[in-house]
Amino acid sequence: MENKNQKIMIGIFIIVVIIFIIFFFFNSGSSYKIILDGKEVTEFVKCYSWDYKNKSFLPCVWNKTIEGIPASYINWTLSPQDNCHFWNGTFPGFNIENETRSKELYDEVLPKCIWMGVEDIDEEWLNENCEVEFVDKNIKYKCSENLEILR
Repeated sequence: MENKNQKIMIGIFIIVVIIFIIFFFFNSGSSYKIILDGKEVTEFVKCYSWDYKNKSFLPCVWNKTIEGIPASYINWTLSPQDNCHFWNGTFPGFNIENETRSKELYDEVLPKCIWMGVEDIDEEWLNENCEVEFVDKNIKYKCSENLEILR
């Protein structure tokens, strides 16, 4: 009798595991839909702000004189060229004596960009980068002017 109960318990356990595996694989697909410029896509590029954190100033030329914009006046959403232009100057580069070093320093401040697919999107990223709207029983995340994530 005990052997029969043991076989039944093993059978029930195997059935539960199979149901769990089937449920997991059929529901493992993402529930997000990416809309870029009004079209559904499977991935997009996300670029962050310019990275001026290691710069105490941004060199600019005014009236043939090199001076600098202090870090507290740098607009992190603008390139070095656009920052200087905003203050009516021109950007000469980070090192006017060594072009290779100037490029290395410029590359350090370039915005970091990453490819993101549906599988890369998580709740934390959405909360940090998007505004939430509720549309008909769905949640719409407005992440930029042309990027929306639907769930």
